[in-house]
Amino acid sequence: MPTCPKCGQDYYHLKAFCLEENRYELSLGADDKLEGKTIPTLEWSSYDRVPVESSCVKIEVECPNCEAVIYSNKGDSEDPELLKLLGVNPTFGG
Repeated sequence: MPTCPKCGQDYYHLKAFCLEENRYELSLGADDKLEGKTIPTLEWSSYDRVPVESSCVKIEVECPNCEAVIYSNKGDSEDPELLKLLGVNPTFGG
């Protein structure tokens, strides 16, 4: 059973957060008025309605008990260290 290096508790799963890039189309929206002054607004809309594939740029893994970040990488979802954190030897599968 894997154990958190921060709190020392066993865990069965981890919390993983992936920072992703998203593509938007940025344009001028309808002007607003505030105290008689015209204020330009920005309109953010989905660029092509298709998610940007493989856009994960950072993964942070947290202990489910204490929520401390116990590992991070630059968006590699196939990182063997992720298997190790779950108690699996990535070379031999167990």
